[in-house]
Amino acid sequence: MNQSISDMQKVTFHIRHNESGSHLDRVNDLLEANGEARAIFYASSQSGTDIVKASFACGARATPKASRTAR
Repeated sequence: MNQSISDMQKVTFHIRHNESGSHLDRVNDLLEANGEARAIFYASSQSGTDIVKASFACGARATPKASRTAR
């Protein structure tokens, strides 16, 4: 399989488990020079466990890092 550089650097974010009604907005789905891609996770006011998954076109997986910003 012959993949382009952009395909290999493309990251797909999705919520694998969503108990609280949260959602994601993609910000940058291509890896930057520092090896990061970004999505914004919007937590719901409901309690529950949410699991976000990041995967790459080449089949690799990553553990997303989350930070909370007050509104």
